[in-house]
Amino acid sequence: MSEDDHTIAEMHENAVVMLEKKLKKIPVQAFYAGRKPTIFDLYKGTSIFNTRYNHEECQLEDIFRKYNLFTPSNFKARKKEQEMHVTMMIWYWQMDPCHSFSTRHRVVRWNLLLAIMHLTASNPWEELGVARYNFLDTFVAAWRKTVSYEEWDDTQEDVRDKFSAWNWKEGELDLVQWCGKQRKRIESALKTLQDQIPPQNFDIDEFWAHVKKQSKADLKEHGAAWCMQYLLRLEQLERDCEVEERREDADDTYDEDFEDAFADMEMDDGPPSWLSKEDFDQPIIRALMVPIKEDVEVKEKEKLRYWMNPSEALKMLEGDGMQSLVAQMANVSFFS
Repeated sequence: MSEDDHTIAEMHENAVVMLEKKLKKIPVQAFYAGRKPTIFDLYKGTSIFNTRYNHEECQLEDIFRKYNLFTPSNFKARKKEQEMHVTMMIWYWQMDPCHSFSTRHRVVRWNLLLAIMHLTASNPWEELGVARYNFLDTFVAAWRKTVSYEEWDDTQEDVRDKFSAWNWKEGELDLVQWCGKQRKRIESALKTLQDQIPPQNFDIDEFWAHVKKQSKADLKEHGAAWCMQYLLRLEQLERDCEVEERREDADDTYDEDFEDAFADMEMDDGPPSWLSKEDFDQPIIRALMVPIKEDVEVKEKEKLRYWMNPSEALKMLEGDGMQSLVAQMANVSFFS
């Protein structure tokens, strides 16, 4: 092996390690390609990982380059002591299960459901007040734009940017969070609500494609009900998915010696023959290779004000509140 080949092999080995570390906090579902990129995807500039749906300064390359700005918060969104675009990337890339636009996270699903219930009340402005109404309205709009896969457009304000960078970060309110016992009670209440929505003749993955085919008038009249229907149908599916993922994690008990042997075998293969030093000059590879700071002091969790009292949210989903919701749902038009 020549000196250049040895250098490239070392650079490749370091790049593989850095990629594994810098992707660790990003869940697979955050990638529109359905999988995480490999180092070869980055070398080749595979276009499926160019995220057209996020802000231009919230791309994967930005995460790699600014990685050391995420670690002081342990990859959790913060209102203070966190650069704005870092906060936005945490929301977009689903690093924080309590602050994202992804319905894979139950805190997000439940906040969306409660928000829609409040926003569709007879007089939401009076009930919520201006600050809470704007917070919830923008949050729901940001989520709807996310699930509809609308591309980011730098010629106009994006509601996802507006919520994460302004309504949430610059405002006082936060999404509601619940403790363990409260979460179980919410799950039980939602099972009751699920029985109130009609079945559908298509897969839930096709839901938003069907919504897009509806007229603007129908969207305005029934849109909130359809969102509620989607979230309630999704609730059971996501719970089943979480159980399956935990089962797979429990079954993932490879022998350590086997893993080490497999890793050694991969390392012996070395870099591909076409790899050159020039490949490491690509912006995304240079960003990837920015060193990771060690022994970072993690900041204390912020104490934020929820937009709704967690106990009040429970009351809304149980008892008299449940009866009221069931009655309300009987008078709306769902997809059938």
